[in-house]
Amino acid sequence: MTLVLLLKTEKPNDSFKKALEENGYRAHCISALEFCYINLEELAEQLNSPEEFSGIIFTSQNAVEACAKAQSASKRDLIGKWKDKFNYVVGEATYTKAKETLGLDCKGASSGNAGKLVGQIVSDLKPEETGKFLYPKTSLKTIDLAGRLAQEGFVSQEIEVYNTLPAADFCANVQSYKNNLGNADFVVFFSPSGVEHFFSYIQMIFEKTSKIIAIGPSTSEKLLQCQAADHYVLESPNADSLIKCLHDNISAVNKHQQ
Repeated sequence: MTLVLLLKTEKPNDSFKKALEENGYRAHCISALEFCYINLEELAEQLNSPEEFSGIIFTSQNAVEACAKAQSASKRDLIGKWKDKFNYVVGEATYTKAKETLGLDCKGASSGNAGKLVGQIVSDLKPEETGKFLYPKTSLKTIDLAGRLAQEGFVSQEIEVYNTLPAADFCANVQSYKNNLGNADFVVFFSPSGVEHFFSYIQMIFEKTSKIIAIGPSTSEKLLQCQAADHYVLESPNADSLIKCLHDNISAVNKHQQ
């Protein structure tokens, strides 16, 4: 049976793991990152002033979670007046998180990265008729979404709402995985940060035998910076694209027998 290691936190009824198992793969999740939420009081103040913004932009599920935590801590409805604004997300997972956690029906679910989202905003709106966007984000130096929007004439107000840290138990968990199952046939990276912190370790622990998959373009770019030219990139950041990628490339892998 083909072993697929997902470098992500396993969620209840996890769509990636479920799809893999339904298609005959043996899937396992190991968290590569931990998150610490910051500046929630300031975020709550901004969420409580919706009249100052035309909408909100979420580029990650953690940004959505930060807003949920800010609202919970304030014990006020900070989100209700945002529902009729121009709200955007990057990707299907963030769309679902915003919908289920905040009740916001955002645009951008089909955008796989920040660049594509900027293109959609430019297509949807005119900068001279649009106020500023609230942009809660990671403290990491990532793709400059605000800069790209500014080039198109749009204004955004950034606020750092979470820190991204390497998971303290990652290496121990991967070693345990190897001891029990052997080398993974495929390893899926879900973020540039995961690549930055753990690509070298994955290559070492699995003796460079695992095929590497990037969840999207940003993660792929980080892999290229790590000299990982030979890797796959999903067409879209979802389980269906992962299954298609595996099916298309499975012949190149020495399959494990169950």
